Amino acid sequence: MINNDNNQHSWRRTWEWGIPLIFSLLLLACILLTSVEAVVYWTPSWFEKEYDKYMVLEDVRGEMSMDSALQVTNEMMKYLRGYRKNLVVYTTLDGKRQEFFSTREKQHLADCRVLFMKGFRIRNGCGVLCVGIFLLMGWCSWKEGNREKFSGFLRKVARVNLILLGVILVVALLVARNFDQYFVLFHHMFFNNNLWLLDPKVDNLINLLPEGFFSDTVERIMLIFIGSVFVISGIFTKVLSPVKE
Repeated sequence: MINNDNNQHSWRRTWEWGIPLIFSLLLLACILLTSVEAVVYWTPSWFEKEYDKYMVLEDVRGEMSMDSALQVTNEMMKYLRGYRKNLVVYTTLDGKRQEFFSTREKQHLADCRVLFMKGFRIRNGCGVLCVGIFLLMGWCSWKEGNREKFSGFLRKVARVNLILLGVILVVALLVARNFDQYFVLFHHMFFNNNLWLLDPKVDNLINLLPEGFFSDTVERIMLIFIGSVFVISGIFTKVLSPVKE
């Protein structure tokens, strides 16, 4: 009888923390992928500021204006988001209208498009599941007449969020110490070819988007991600589930 009680207690604790853990993992994935979109699609003049910072127009093969560089970038980002079918993009180089992207660049960006689209689908799926779990837990608490059950759930989610965030921060610090190495590792993990190895003498994409651009972008993504996690966790603990005194 004692063993059964212990087993039930153990199962109850696993269930009580298992749901918050699953919810937190889904929520953090949703926040992280939304942070990516926030930087590269929603941040005003992000690309222009980075182009100025790294003086990329001096490295591009051929004379190119900032307006032309931003026009090419805008079309590229539309393509990656699925808003245009191809990367046949004409711009002005050395005073002549010509295609910007080489065949190899188009092939690599096609792979990037697949990655972007999968990422956004995962984000949307995680968001839907989070809303579903949130509403289900709220409904169960309301049906049982036990608001504290829902408040407890949200407090557990906030705690798990901060624990997982701590782990992510440790990993982020390791990556920041040797970004070059992990940047290469990322490409080996997510691409099954070497099309990402571009030649600056032939491919203008690598001149337009140097490695420094990517390290800055990752840093901005992490800042938005960390801030968002703290804000949402604060809302869960201070607004939606305040501790009764």
